[in-house]
Amino acid sequence: MSNTVKRIIIISIYFLVFFGIVFSVYKFLQPKPTCSDGILNQNEEQVDCGGVCEACIREISVNEIEIVESGFVYGGNNKFDAFAKIKNPNHQYGSSFFEYHFILKDSGGNIVGEKKESGFILPYETKYIIETNIESNQSPVELEVIISNEQWEEFSGYEEPALGIYNKRFSDSEGGVFTAEAAGLMRNDSYFDFGSIKVNIILRNEQEDVVAVNTSVLNTIKSGEEREFRVTWPYRFDFSVRNFEAEAEADVYDADNFIQGYLTGRRIEK
Repeated sequence: MSNTVKRIIIISIYFLVFFGIVFSVYKFLQPKPTCSDGILNQNEEQVDCGGVCEACIREISVNEIEIVESGFVYGGNNKFDAFAKIKNPNHQYGSSFFEYHFILKDSGGNIVGEKKESGFILPYETKYIIETNIESNQSPVELEVIISNEQWEEFSGYEEPALGIYNKRFSDSEGGVFTAEAAGLMRNDSYFDFGSIKVNIILRNEQEDVVAVNTSVLNTIKSGEEREFRVTWPYRFDFSVRNFEAEAEADVYDADNFIQGYLTGRRIEK
């Protein structure tokens, strides 16, 4: 073997040893991967999230809640009842929380009464939101409805509560303190016991205009239970009621609203 070849072999060995020492020192001094190092490492799905780190926040694309119909009616004693029929156009996402603001205005656009509340809506659901007894010393001519601060959640494999309305009846008789009354039966056909179920009542005349609205809250409703609801108005109607709508809703986003579920069903997934 020539001296040249020997020198090449010796230099190569020294180079490999030097490289190995430098690499070992680098690996020893290199910071360990963390979930806040700004680097896509470990088994992260995105930088510093997913895998062993916290779940990544998914950016979702949703359409805003639509207002299909809105209005107000006289509620008696300088009070007014406001309503809005709203629709969630999203098939996969529901809103576990949103705020709504009913604003009554006079002919000059001035606010004469208002009320703020919050609600929820399931994927691709159409429902009513109703607020009664909004005080106003003036007769409003316009209602503005503002929906804001929607909090969206993706639904997967959920079951909408089966809440049926039966035997609806309306009476408007002479005498008594309460002269107009709407009643019916609500049956919980779902597999869950609910702490609270709300029934929205909407009355329409022959022209299909909304002429009266009200709500009733039923507490502690067991699966399969049937319960009567009844609402009254403190005045006699000067119009005929042609159509009586009633819808029941249970807040499935609120875990405390589920008292008990049964093996024959499946709990709603949030």
